[in-house]
Amino acid sequence: MAVAALSACTAAAPSAGPAAGAAEGGWERLVAPFPVLDASGASYGHPFLGGFDVPRPQLVDIDADGDADLFIQERSNALIFLENTGTPTAAEHVWRTDRFGGLDISEWYRFVDMDGDGDHDLLAEEPFSYIRYYRNDGSPAEPRFVLAEDTLR
Repeated sequence: MAVAALSACTAAAPSAGPAAGAAEGGWERLVAPFPVLDASGASYGHPFLGGFDVPRPQLVDIDADGDADLFIQERSNALIFLENTGTPTAAEHVWRTDRFGGLDISEWYRFVDMDGDGDHDLLAEEPFSYIRYYRNDGSPAEPRFVLAEDTLR
């Protein structure tokens, strides 16, 4: 009896398939959308399965050109910036830097317009979970981040 109950808990649920909803304008989940190769050109098996790699991405139009640029943080004090050189509907992200603006960002970050002036400011964690506020003193098209508050409370 217990075996039957346990096997019912582990039985596979019916699936609509990998492309369900894609034809209706939905989204399609691709677990391995492209091959990941090592230095010799050999493909890694299951490159996106588990591990300690926990990227924190955010899409934001940081250069005010109408498309979403990509920021990724995987390591402390390293905010990777990939500029979208494509279009809003056909993104093509090109790596620009591993340390955007030379900013100190510990474990998380969030672009948001804190001062209501129409450009993106930046909130970032510093050690011990304090929050830094970087104000954009540049423009929406050419941001220049300055440390406005070292510790928000």
